[in-house]
Amino acid sequence: MIWKIRNDLRLQTTVKNRVTRIGRRPDDAVRRSALAAALPMEAIYRDMGTGISVITLGVHDLEAAARFYSQGLGFETGSVKGEVTYFDTGGTWLAIFPRQALARYAGVSAEGNGFSSVTLSINVDTRDAVDRRLERARGAGAEIVKAAGDVDWGGYSGWFRDPFGHLWEVVWNPRPFVGRDA
Repeated sequence: MIWKIRNDLRLQTTVKNRVTRIGRRPDDAVRRSALAAALPMEAIYRDMGTGISVITLGVHDLEAAARFYSQGLGFETGSVKGEVTYFDTGGTWLAIFPRQALARYAGVSAEGNGFSSVTLSINVDTRDAVDRRLERARGAGAEIVKAAGDVDWGGYSGWFRDPFGHLWEVVWNPRPFVGRDA
């Protein structure tokens, strides 16, 4: 009985990780695996909705954006599907999509380029890593909009605007997030 429970837990973890990594409803193979483990599909779908799986940015020049995010920021290209390029950022995927096409897909106007009230952050392990990452971004065409410095909550951060108008913070936090209560 203990062996069966351990195997069921291993399969549950495998199914959950595969579904999370795909970032969409599980395919038939995952459904069969879940059924084989006697997992209710509702539990898998519920787990999928608890985090952000993909952040998609609309860009004016897809090739230049792909170069910037891979070479400038060091994100590994995960896949290219039609007009969309996905980068593996170690948890949440970053996708770039032609701005006009993304607006059409979302059913909104692509006009306007003001502050969209959205920023992205890259958390790094050390203060020095903040400086290195900002310089790497600058070297790839980003504009530093706020030089790195100490922040009132005890961390160290700097900000850049990528060549496509998106604001990024590079930040070191001396008290990393540990859980929901951190």
